[in-house]
Amino acid sequence: MKAIKEMVESAGEKSIKILLINPLNSAKNSYYGVHLAFGYLCSYYEKYGNNYKDVKFDIFDECLNINRLEDFNCSDYDLIGLSLTTPQLKRTREIAKYLRIKAPKSTIIAGGVHSTVRPKDVLGIVDTVCIGAGEETFLDLVDNYLFEKRDLKEIKGICYKTKSGEIVFTEKRGFIKDLDRIPRINYKFFTRAMKKKYFRRSYDMGHFWRAGQVITTRGCPYNCTFCSANSIWHRKVWMHSAEYVIDEIKYLVREHKINYLGFFDDIFTLDEKRTRKICKYLKTTNLRWSCNARVETVCRPSFRGLLEEMKEAGCFIMHFGFESGSERIMKFMKGQTSSLESYQKAIDLVYKAGIKIHGFFMLGTQGETIEDIMATKKFAEKNLHKIYSADFYITTPFPGTALWDICKKRNLVSDKDVEEFSDLGVQYITEKTYCDTVPEEVIHETRYYLKNRFYSKKPWGEKALWFLMKVIDSPAPTLRFVFNFYLRKIKYFRISK
Repeated sequence: MKAIKEMVESAGEKSIKILLINPLNSAKNSYYGVHLAFGYLCSYYEKYGNNYKDVKFDIFDECLNINRLEDFNCSDYDLIGLSLTTPQLKRTREIAKYLRIKAPKSTIIAGGVHSTVRPKDVLGIVDTVCIGAGEETFLDLVDNYLFEKRDLKEIKGICYKTKSGEIVFTEKRGFIKDLDRIPRINYKFFTRAMKKKYFRRSYDMGHFWRAGQVITTRGCPYNCTFCSANSIWHRKVWMHSAEYVIDEIKYLVREHKINYLGFFDDIFTLDEKRTRKICKYLKTTNLRWSCNARVETVCRPSFRGLLEEMKEAGCFIMHFGFESGSERIMKFMKGQTSSLESYQKAIDLVYKAGIKIHGFFMLGTQGETIEDIMATKKFAEKNLHKIYSADFYITTPFPGTALWDICKKRNLVSDKDVEEFSDLGVQYITEKTYCDTVPEEVIHETRYYLKNRFYSKKPWGEKALWFLMKVIDSPAPTLRFVFNFYLRKIKYFRISK
């Protein structure tokens, strides 16, 4: 009995507790999508980690409004991980300060997009920063740093600050090129309350959905001026096989009863052969689904007939980043392969196939003129009947993008602005612009005019039901969003037709 007791105590001494935190963004809006990154981290360690049985994972997603950080006894955790994009930086700082007081002995690590493109921003508030994709680095930290007590300098893909204040960047970690090595997300790592939020019944686009999300690729081959993907993936792309994707879809349908699926890849339509294989399976289901696409891929001759296959397979809506209706600004933002002609061709092809279109537009790009703004207005209105819905954003120069460097040289943005960037999803309440070539009022007036044009064409019954469901789901963020939107709408309602 004594020997058994010593073995149990010995095992207890080696156990590790890990808390993963997804902070609320700077605009304090709620987002109920699955935090896929945390799912991959835990599932990858479950499959490949040397000490999985001795590791306890907890996940706190602040965006879900289920619980508070104070509900966790943070001092119990050996490792606390924070995932952040730029809009989450301010809240991340607040959480890190809280953790320094409540969990002084815990190792705090940060990962995510912002940590990768600007690691020094978070080094002062955390112990270690993970740069790039996190699965291998996370496994290395747990097994070799926490369990084996090896030096941080032996862990690839991180940076940290020594006691003397020196910032150390370790050897770069390569990408996982065979994505099928990454196990499908095991949703057991999310609590029942979290899964209830993730797979809740919601109303959008005139239908009730129980939605799931998947990411089937990593990276992007393009080099858009406003996007940080190139800083992370270096214009390379890796894909899960069609068989892997189909297996994940089957799991989500079987276990979580989804009837709608969002493909969250930067560009789902890059590989026609793979897309056709996935569509072949989707035709056997009753799923409706959406994806992000790039105009150039849809306009390729090899894509002919695939849109009709996608429609038959349940594709409900495709998202396109049109960004601008000005050829000059469009090429500045997206490269020389973009053109108004290809934009219009893609819209016509997708519309003809019977698939809805959601368009993303940006106003207030540095170098833009009033004529460029009006060209975007003209293009959007010309396609008002073909584009089902659209978002119009203030062009924001996020760190890690070429646009950031351009705006910084012109003193339009500085390091202190980084924490104040609002999340793209709530930019209706943002008034600051980062452009000195167009008056602010023109940008805002055009933006709210176009937003109102697209919103007004929707049936009142659909809008009322959407609003009611949103209020029931998340009352405070919804009411705050609507109040601020209409406040700005009244302020900028001077633009003429």
